[in-house]
Amino acid sequence: SVNLEEKGRCCFKMNETLATVLIRNLLKNAIIHNAPNCPVTVFVSDTKISFINCGDTPLDLDRMMGRFFQGDKNKKDSTGLGLPIVKSITDIYSVTLNYFFTEGRHHFEIIFKKR
Repeated sequence: SVNLEEKGRCCFKMNETLATVLIRNLLKNAIIHNAPNCPVTVFVSDTKISFINCGDTPLDLDRMMGRFFQGDKNKKDSTGLGLPIVKSITDIYSVTLNYFFTEGRHHFEIIFKKR
């Protein structure tokens, strides 16, 4: 299941197709790599969108941002391109992409600067 927590309305001007790819890749990543029976949480505020899923250990962000890297080779729906594409899009728009692991949960967040 996916839970949506809205604490604001996030508005940022960018190409619609790239915005869709950005959100879709982060959501798909959270769903595919989630632990069984654990809900995915999407948190939205005025300046941030976070994707939170369960996991056992922290990820190596530098390796994950490399093209075709797959932390779990058994995930048939994973190409290893989703996060590198996300990183490219956030770089184009000077948007901050953060990752951290706490209390058994992976957190990917994109922080938008007000324009």
